[in-house]
Amino acid sequence: ILAVYEKLDSKNPRESDLLADLAGKLDQLNEVKLDIEKQLENHTNADTDFEQLEWLRDRLIASWQDLNVRGRVLFFHHPPYVTEATKWQQGQTLAVRHRLREVLEQVRVALGNMGREITGGRPLVDLVFNGHAHCLEFLKTTDTGYGDSGINYIVCGGSG
Repeated sequence: ILAVYEKLDSKNPRESDLLADLAGKLDQLNEVKLDIEKQLENHTNADTDFEQLEWLRDRLIASWQDLNVRGRVLFFHHPPYVTEATKWQQGQTLAVRHRLREVLEQVRVALGNMGREITGGRPLVDLVFNGHAHCLEFLKTTDTGYGDSGINYIVCGGSG
């Protein structure tokens, strides 16, 4: 791709479309390369904000103990679940899924045997909004066996 790309003339109308297509392919390859590097990276070097995850866990637990709280909605960039082919196996997607599942499982365990009674069988979070993937979709987790079961997700990363 690089060899062909470097030989094309952007001022030539017949070659400019091909140049744009190849530039898009190069961008995709670069994103895949970066994603593979992130997946292979030692996770001890990952930039995980554990303080923020603990805050989320504690706030969710407290929200279930407060009868005045009527719902729980989360907003963050990378979706833990997405069907867009270029995003569903990205390192960031998998990392968010893993970390969110971990937090929600801690909430489920903290609520203990009373959890079902406290939540009335509802999911621990009512709705999660995400971006990043350039699509618009609604997803709902099935019974995963963890605290992330039955959660509704709306992914809207295409600015509309």
